[in-house]
Amino acid sequence: LAVGKDAEAKDAYREEHERAMRSLAEAELVASRKATQLNPTEEDETADVLRRRLFERVDLANADQVVSAYWDTWTRNKDALPPDVLTPEIREQFRRGYPLHPETLGVLTEKISSLSTFQRTRGMLRLLARTVHVLWRDRPADAFAIHPHHIDPGFGPIRDEITTRLGQGQYTPALKSDVAAVPGDDPALAQVLDLKHCPGQLPISCYIARTAFLHTLAYGDSAKGIGPERLKFSVCSPSTEPSFIEQARTRFVADALYLDDRPGAPMRFMVEPNLTQVIRKQMADIDASEVRKELHERIRTLFGASGGAFNLVPFPAGPYEVPDEVGDGRPLLVVMGYEALAISSEPKGLPAEIHDIFQHKGVERKFRDFPNNLVFVVADERLRENMKDKVRRRLALLELRKPERIKQLADHRELKVNEEFQKLPLEIAETILHCYRHLFYPSHVPMSGTTEPIAHAAIEVHNASDSP
Repeated sequence: LAVGKDAEAKDAYREEHERAMRSLAEAELVASRKATQLNPTEEDETADVLRRRLFERVDLANADQVVSAYWDTWTRNKDALPPDVLTPEIREQFRRGYPLHPETLGVLTEKISSLSTFQRTRGMLRLLARTVHVLWRDRPADAFAIHPHHIDPGFGPIRDEITTRLGQGQYTPALKSDVAAVPGDDPALAQVLDLKHCPGQLPISCYIARTAFLHTLAYGDSAKGIGPERLKFSVCSPSTEPSFIEQARTRFVADALYLDDRPGAPMRFMVEPNLTQVIRKQMADIDASEVRKELHERIRTLFGASGGAFNLVPFPAGPYEVPDEVGDGRPLLVVMGYEALAISSEPKGLPAEIHDIFQHKGVERKFRDFPNNLVFVVADERLRENMKDKVRRRLALLELRKPERIKQLADHRELKVNEEFQKLPLEIAETILHCYRHLFYPSHVPMSGTTEPIAHAAIEVHNASDSP
């Protein structure tokens, strides 16, 4: 019968299924005094039933060879895996359940089966039949056994099975954003990470995301999720080392928008976006003019607090905004606007804007009398966006810390917002100094590409305070 654990049917023949269920229940009551209860599918027979229904033939003669290859991988990496997996029982379970990986049976029988909408063996067959179809169609080179990550929610029938038949549609945003986008949509985070970091290799980030997602499909908060060691055991194979998995896991956790971000929480997806997503959305709402105003003020403060060695001239629009006088004897520190001028890490010559200011003064563009009184600092084009993003992030956190917003956050998120907000002044100062790393100064030995008596140096700042 297509009936869930709550004794309710979900399909088009709901009334008939439930009527049959009531009749069976009544018959059991009548016969219970003389009946001997028999469970047609014991726990240790589940793999045999699935294998018989899924495959015409399984080459069990070669199963030992595959299991031995896995065992060698597990033994070689035992320090990175859970201590309870290197046991004869697990090896025997794998051999008897081949080609199903032990974790595949585990996540189906221990996690997904706890959902009231999951129909045990019938539900396993539907998920695995679609999985075998995809594997047989695509023939991935690393499919020595059927792992949980081979259950791909990017495949329409599998996605429908999870979101519709199992009633887990609340996780659709997480699937679309982090795990697997449907064809035609923008790729999910896991897919983007694989394209960026593992082009032409195994889609390891997708494997990690799918595994964590399946472990999210469980009844009860304590049952949801998977730890790092168990994840590595679930994904690793004779062609995939745990160290490679850990690198990809770290990248995925850092950027995933729907992973649980509570301290100590296992890898599991949430229905609502995590704090990373909340901050990113707030950052997108910050106007560029606000970022420019805040960043200009911080640059002025940073370079103006130089111990009295220079007179600051910030963001000149041209020679007419740079004085040509000795004044109090301090040279002029000309901080070029990062939007007006940014150069590569290895400038090929003297920028035209600096050449113009060095030679001319005033609106009449007369020749400058004291060019040796000028020192210039210029932004690096590679680091400009990072500097702006740090300021944008601070403004976003400032908005989130408003009383009407901060009370909407969970306690652990409120603490995280406040901690990061306190660190940002130092991080902003560091990004400004890293970005403004190009120094142009008077010298009798000109830099290459110019005859003007100006030299260039790249300043490397190893550490800083928020007001160096």
